[in-house]
Amino acid sequence: MNSQHLLDNFLETILDPDKETINYYGAEVPFPSLVQAELSYQFNLNLKNNVLPNEFEKNIEKVKVGIKYDLEKKYELYYLLLYHICYLRKNTVDLMQDNKFNFKQLNELLFGTEEDIVKYYNEIKQYSLN
Repeated sequence: MNSQHLLDNFLETILDPDKETINYYGAEVPFPSLVQAELSYQFNLNLKNNVLPNEFEKNIEKVKVGIKYDLEKKYELYYLLLYHICYLRKNTVDLMQDNKFNFKQLNELLFGTEEDIVKYYNEIKQYSLN
């Protein structure tokens, strides 16, 4: 599982897709909702432009106001956690070496408690600050 899969899984889990579908290789799949598409777009655009995680956090607040959507605190932290991890990986910081931030654990964390996400978020933020 890669970072794009994690992002897609997260957005598909917490947000309802659009009602319209498209035939994708023989299967009917829903279009992403406007909120899903915008959050994914902003995530990938900021990552592509190598925006620092703390700047991304400020940018995403403006985006949420623009699309008139407010994520639950737990999910917002998860989204920001994913960005921190993807940003660090993109900039060749190997977070997987100590098996602390592997994709399977991160995917499971989505269904964990807010406290679990806060713990990971605070831990990864320390890597970002160094």
